[in-house]
Amino acid sequence: MKKGVVIALAVVLALLICVEGFLFFRMRSQAGGAVAAESLRTESPTVTQAPPPTAEPVTPTPEPTPEPVTPTPEPTAVPVTPEPTVVPATPVPKATSGSFESDTGVGLNMVVDWKTEDLGNGTTRVNVTGKIKSYSLNLGQTSVTVTMGDKSVTCEAPSFNIGQGSEVTSDLFSTSLEVPSGTTSELVVEWGSKVTYSGVSLSTITAKGSITT
Repeated sequence: MKKGVVIALAVVLALLICVEGFLFFRMRSQAGGAVAAESLRTESPTVTQAPPPTAEPVTPTPEPTPEPVTPTPEPTAVPVTPEPTVVPATPVPKATSGSFESDTGVGLNMVVDWKTEDLGNGTTRVNVTGKIKSYSLNLGQTSVTVTMGDKSVTCEAPSFNIGQGSEVTSDLFSTSLEVPSGTTSELVVEWGSKVTYSGVSLSTITAKGSITT
């Protein structure tokens, strides 16, 4: 009986020892795991999270400005200027008579009158007469030369005995010459007076003018 009790106590004691040992090792194992975990937490490097990348600002591309469309103006109709009507010039009728005078600067001068006559065969006759204007004149016979173009004629002039007083007109000569029709020439009359008048020597007194035949 005693022997059985002893064996039972030994078995209980052995069980207690086993349970205690099991508990001891278990607690130690848990403590070691906690220390290890703490160590791991302590020794683990702090991971700093990188900030998210900053997005580059997107500059909006401006829309192209459309070129303003200038409307093409309608062409302005230019009025057609009519061609000017050419009015034929009215021919100036040619003079058939006229006169001209010398200019000596003293009281003795010659006046020439002329008149044309169409002969109808391409020839025109020019009738020429001359007079003198004077206040006083004592002069013997002289001559007068009438020239027009290549035609020339010389005629005698009378002597004069004009007393002092008012101006007197006296006949000097009368002649004619024939020239081609349709021409313009200078009619030149030269009087060889060979006189001194009012202190001025007048060897020749000339009068001239243009004539169209």
